[in-house]
Amino acid sequence: MKLGLNAREIVLFEIAGLGLIIGQIQYNRQTETALFVLEKAQYVDLLFPCVVTYDNQQGPVVRPHILTILTTSTIRINRNNVSCFIMENDLTPGVMKQYSELLMTNVPKTNVRHLPVKDDDDPNKPKGGKIISLKQPHKNGD
Repeated sequence: MKLGLNAREIVLFEIAGLGLIIGQIQYNRQTETALFVLEKAQYVDLLFPCVVTYDNQQGPVVRPHILTILTTSTIRINRNNVSCFIMENDLTPGVMKQYSELLMTNVPKTNVRHLPVKDDDDPNKPKGGKIISLKQPHKNGD
């Protein structure tokens, strides 16, 4: 039996080349903890990456990263590029609230995204592309 990714936790990362990024890491609760994944895993999958910046009038501001619109699932981060991380329990409530609101607004309520179909595809093929669930973990290659 193959164990899947069945747990998520929001984490703030300082990533070389990307800056401060907040997103959800995914891991298997039966075999790992979030801290174990962040400290020991060579790669970490990050769902719905957002940039955290500071505005003099608003304070910390969370906005979707450009990578968010380029992927339908997660981005993979090499642990060697992570300078530091802050776990969900230690994040300030204002940052958590902004991220949660963006997540609710930008991830479809149906929990699926449709990949576009090219215009030059066979007209007899079904349209709509591949459906990928964002709530349920999916196997690589699906």
